[in-house]
Amino acid sequence: MVKMQHEIFDIYMKKLNELSKRGRLRGDVDSFVMNFSIFGTINTFYQWYRERGRLTREEVAENVITFLLHAITPSISSPSSLREGG
Repeated sequence: MVKMQHEIFDIYMKKLNELSKRGRLRGDVDSFVMNFSIFGTINTFYQWYRERGRLTREEVAENVITFLLHAITPSISSPSSLREGG
């Protein structure tokens, strides 16, 4: 399990570094901190999500994606804007 987590972390780090080089990430947040934040958010979802909660799994996913994208990118409005090319 730990080996797989390291491999996934490395994949995220590689992608974040690529995005950073292309100017697609905020310059004022360290990519290592971004990676741990993304990784931690995704890996703890099962601990706090409740199937009978007020939001569906899909709504929570949209909210988390929006939150993370706003945290790491210079200007992203929503996950749907990414799908639409914006």
